[in-house]
Amino acid sequence: MRRAMVIPHFIGGRPAAVVLGGLNLVRALGLAGVPVVVATADADSLALASRYAVGRIALPADPAAEATAAALLAAGAQLHAAAGRRVPLFYGGDDALRLLYDFGTALAAHFEFRTSAPALGRALLDKDAAGDVLRACGVTVPLTVRWDGGGPGTVAGSTGPLLVKPRTKTDWHRSPVFLDLFRGAGKARVFWSGAALLAHATAVALRDQLVVQEYIPG
Repeated sequence: MRRAMVIPHFIGGRPAAVVLGGLNLVRALGLAGVPVVVATADADSLALASRYAVGRIALPADPAAEATAAALLAAGAQLHAAAGRRVPLFYGGDDALRLLYDFGTALAAHFEFRTSAPALGRALLDKDAAGDVLRACGVTVPLTVRWDGGGPGTVAGSTGPLLVKPRTKTDWHRSPVFLDLFRGAGKARVFWSGAALLAHATAVALRDQLVVQEYIPG
């Protein structure tokens, strides 16, 4: 594994924020006058080309969470020592959020960040669990239909359009749902009836990774 590389010339004045995310987060912080250290495994990330990016934490290409956490901890120790305080950590995407739930206690030694309570946060990373939480709170959500059986509330019994989306989005751009079912674009797919969904071999093969809900236009 490559060592995490940090360019710490931001020292002095406002401390830099570490960003586990893309150009949108870097720009938002930069426009607010906050310098940014980009944490990424992608050497070609557009975020690294931003005028607001003053450094990089080179994360390992290995998607294992343990390796990523170790690289962040090593870089965080450097930044903490240089700044004389814990540094802010901003994140985008479910992979980064899951990393913070799994390794948050260790990372909090060098970084400042905010997350939901772990039990709630983990539930919200899973579409089925999130639906249960929302319904328990009285929030109206689209009807989720079952793959098995027939009649109302099932895929086979649905004559109207159905929305298919991933159960989770961890390691999203490598996932077969994104690559094969969504053809590398989009976050969900609409089938115009339950019969159309059941006739789609890829969707049926990936059913354990999918949540199916009634489609509400607009």
